[in-house]
Amino acid sequence: MSYVTSEMSRAAIESMTDFYKNLLSLYEGYGIKILNDTCRRNSLMSHSQEKFFSEEIKKKYPNAYCDGRTGQADIVIPEISKELECKLTTRRAKGGYSLQADYATLKRKESCDFLYVLTDREFSSFSVLFFNNLTIDDFSIPSPGSRGKSKMNKAKAMKKCTVLIGSVSTQNEFQINKINEAIRNEKKDPIKFNRRKRKIEKLYERLDHWKTATDRFLINLERVNGSKA
Repeated sequence: MSYVTSEMSRAAIESMTDFYKNLLSLYEGYGIKILNDTCRRNSLMSHSQEKFFSEEIKKKYPNAYCDGRTGQADIVIPEISKELECKLTTRRAKGGYSLQADYATLKRKESCDFLYVLTDREFSSFSVLFFNNLTIDDFSIPSPGSRGKSKMNKAKAMKKCTVLIGSVSTQNEFQINKINEAIRNEKKDPIKFNRRKRKIEKLYERLDHWKTATDRFLINLERVNGSKA
């Protein structure tokens, strides 16, 4: 069970969007377009994620704190002997979200909890995913040039995920439902069904493929009530 709740997450997101509104105004005042580089925007916003989530966690665990220094855990909760790593990411231009971690940190700690905040380009819709006790087995080995960043193996890691905001579904489920609907439609007309047996066979082949394929996850964002951005 996650020690970070949906209620904590919504309150923290509201504070983050308020902070972002002020940051956006500051940049615009100097003629700088913060949305020209969402990776840099996320880097600027990452400490606010740590700060505001730690403030919400402190309401339940008063000794919780965020350190912020390089090499230190993002949020520490002494009462339950937990360290929480925080990550902020935006949808890639080609679609999907890259959920990464520092491979050396994972290897050193052996396991770690992660809190991923996923957002759109405008910083107006979000998903918050809590992962319990991730290890290097839940990530791929870093590729050359990745600067030690390792991509999450979602097929493994999602088994340890609690969705706090937004929703997660699979492309497999979507495709299976779509193909089953197509098969039902073909079967409604017996005459058409007999004439198009090859098409039906192909539909069943596609159905078998998606039933056995590795899960491909779809992460859906939602607007948080009270967001001020």
